[in-house]
Amino acid sequence: CSVGTSAEPSAPRVVLNEIMYHPPGDREDLQFLELHNAGDVAADVSRWSLCGGVDFAFPRGCLIEPRGFAVVCRSLAAFKACYGDVPSLVGAFTGSVSRKGERIELRDDRGQLVEAVEYGDRPPWPVAADGHGASLERVCAAVSPADASNWCASEVHSGAGMGGTPGQANGCVSLQPLPRIDRVQSDSPIPGQPTRVSAEVTDEAGVAAVTLLWESWLGDEAIGGGEVPLVRDTDSSGPERYGGCIPA
Repeated sequence: CSVGTSAEPSAPRVVLNEIMYHPPGDREDLQFLELHNAGDVAADVSRWSLCGGVDFAFPRGCLIEPRGFAVVCRSLAAFKACYGDVPSLVGAFTGSVSRKGERIELRDDRGQLVEAVEYGDRPPWPVAADGHGASLERVCAAVSPADASNWCASEVHSGAGMGGTPGQANGCVSLQPLPRIDRVQSDSPIPGQPTRVSAEVTDEAGVAAVTLLWESWLGDEAIGGGEVPLVRDTDSSGPERYGGCIPA
């Protein structure tokens, strides 16, 4: 098999790239897994395997083109009925992907571990992928798959009820590791007074500035919003912490 390509620039290696583990309506026949070749030369994945709750061996001669994809699914008929003709669809796995989270392994033709991801259905993993129509999409191929912050929930189009981007570039893809935002804290809002918000923000390349985008809502309607610069707390001894206030 020879599978399709995307327009994304090159990156380091073949990675586990997308996981549809809990389709809406508990449609387990719509589960799928996707590999991505983030390199600039074709990758021969002949006799590589996916292990865990699923079992799949890639056929001889299977190549993933540069910046291309390989997709395996639970049911070929159900997948094609939902997503149409995806050129990078390789075959169907046996078993199923756990709705509660599990470890999925990618191994080469010698049985050596290429990489593994142990996803979950609770924060910090994106909960929109747990039966709400979204898949888990990897953000950056260069960041460990074990880092939950490197996965996002795919977009679910209004009225479709089904998300995921099998055989295509992920909607949240980034060629560089994204900044990390941790330990977000806010004061309890008091009418007529500003509300302080703070967070730890780090980045491998350094942080130049942090801005908080906020909205206020009344029922289902957004009635206000704006931007607030967050200032670094120079007294913080741990990771860099930034804070500011949403106006009254």
